[in-house]
Amino acid sequence: MLLSLHFNSLEGEIPKPFGNTCTLHSLDMCNNRLSGEFSLIFQHLSNVLQDLKLGGNNINGTFPVLSRFSNLKILDILENQLSGEILEGNQLSSHLESLLIRSNSLKGEIPKSFG
Repeated sequence: MLLSLHFNSLEGEIPKPFGNTCTLHSLDMCNNRLSGEFSLIFQHLSNVLQDLKLGGNNINGTFPVLSRFSNLKILDILENQLSGEILEGNQLSSHLESLLIRSNSLKGEIPKSFG
């Protein structure tokens, strides 16, 4: 299932039911005013999501552990409020084609595992 809600005026926290929607393969909620902690919102969708676009919101928390998203092809989390370091050992999925993370508050070095 594809759910596209980009470029609206949605605001507030992303509802927790998204974490229980097992048939959702593609979610585009870019450029709204959504908030919440990344890891809490999507923990139950991590094995089914292939396309996750959350750029241009107010999502916070730390950089996600990408190995949990085993089928992910596209991850767009640019222009949010993610912070901290990208931990060494954070493995990219072999399916990942696009990773957009610019304009957050990440620090440290790019892990060698991203090379």
